[in-house]
Amino acid sequence: MPQRLVTLVDWSFAHYWNIVTGLFFAFMGYFTEMKGAFHVMFAAFILDIFLGIIASRSIKKEKFSMHKFFIGIKRMLISYALVMLLFAMDKEMHQHTINLADTAAWIITGFLIYSAADNGFQITGNKLFMALKTFVHDKVQENAGIDIDKPNDQSSQKV
Repeated sequence: MPQRLVTLVDWSFAHYWNIVTGLFFAFMGYFTEMKGAFHVMFAAFILDIFLGIIASRSIKKEKFSMHKFFIGIKRMLISYALVMLLFAMDKEMHQHTINLADTAAWIITGFLIYSAADNGFQITGNKLFMALKTFVHDKVQENAGIDIDKPNDQSSQKV
């Protein structure tokens, strides 16, 4: 019996990278249905971070801070984890009434586009960014019933 265990452990160490890459690609394959939403969310995060850095440097005259950059990265990872969890919940619990993962991805991307439009308006003063900001604000309020401009404690009292 111990010889079998030693053989299993030796084989596992010899094929460590095969196991890791197999698990990684199985994980990636599970979420391939969400690939398009992840790409749109990633583009929105990059745009928001890029415009936020430019706005903080030009409007607020702040120096570039890696701390703020990593806050954006943490936000992105938490958002991806939430969407992946909702996707797995929809798929494994056979919930087909409302696609929660797509809805969450839509709301997260809406908030990011709102923030990017606000930063773009502050940088350029272009009315196109203000129109985009107003459009996203109205759509989020219409579909989700959330007022983006109010703090959390005030918007929760609306319900």
